[in-house]
Amino acid sequence: MENAEEIWAAKSDDDLLEASGELFEYTEEGERIIRAELQRRGLPEPDPSIGTCARCGRSIPPNHPGDRCSECEEPFPPEILRRLGAQKPEPGLVSVLRTVDPGLVPLAKSMLDEEGIEHHVHGEDLQDPILRGRVDGGGYAGDAVEFWVREEDAERTRELLDGLSALGAPADADSDGVQEIPPRQRSLREQLIGHWALVSLAAVNGSEVEYPMGQDIEGVITYEQTDHMATQIMRHDRPRFASGDMDRGTLAELSAAVAGYTAYFGTYSVDESAAVVTHHVKGSLFPNWVGTEQRREIVLDGDSLTLTSQPILFEGKTRAFRVVWKRA
Repeated sequence: MENAEEIWAAKSDDDLLEASGELFEYTEEGERIIRAELQRRGLPEPDPSIGTCARCGRSIPPNHPGDRCSECEEPFPPEILRRLGAQKPEPGLVSVLRTVDPGLVPLAKSMLDEEGIEHHVHGEDLQDPILRGRVDGGGYAGDAVEFWVREEDAERTRELLDGLSALGAPADADSDGVQEIPPRQRSLREQLIGHWALVSLAAVNGSEVEYPMGQDIEGVITYEQTDHMATQIMRHDRPRFASGDMDRGTLAELSAAVAGYTAYFGTYSVDESAAVVTHHVKGSLFPNWVGTEQRREIVLDGDSLTLTSQPILFEGKTRAFRVVWKRA
């Protein structure tokens, strides 16, 4: 019995070209064989895949029909759906945002992803050959970027993006007649996301300020879009092992070294009205913190972030810990 390579090698050019436009109907191995045969004959090859299925790893061609994997029926995530619909909006989609400001595009996408609203973006380059419009430096050339959602989600989406766009409301237009959408005020959570470097750590009791880890310290704190966070702080003058070899160090040496280091990780949530971030600790160098919630008051000033703890009893005094960070 002929193997698959021999079967496709015997097919006509027209058969191969027809198959190349319907790769989603074949298995992963079948697609590989078809692409190899097209290349061997010097025939036009189909566009590269726009991603892979998160469940089975099947490649996804740019003309894939439907909203789920043809191999395992896994629903596609929003970013794949956007790429599949980037050239031509599906019937029943309506425009909810149109802008020439590239800074608003990732913000709008993040907001819609968080709410689970399927959306298609037109005019944005997703580093795919079927798309156009992006120029070096992050700006957009040509048409404006436009967001489309399903008709049943339009009203909710317009309310969600009200700070970004008031579609239908009067707005200034540029020389090409494209509406400029004024940016909305970024939330505290959006401003927290990123990587911050330690500036100082102080224990405050009224006008009394102490530095319990000294001032020769270094640290980082990271807030991720996925609601995960982690932080580490260390003293530079921690005692080294006398032997220079950790495997031969004493328990006392290990304890002294660890005493100048603190670290924990977990998830976080932000109370916008109270200007408070809560760290939900899942792991910590200090075991008593595991499973606790550490509340920190937020003060943001440009690239400076100050986090202040609630007053706690520390070494016989009630103190609040104030940690200043600078965006890295």
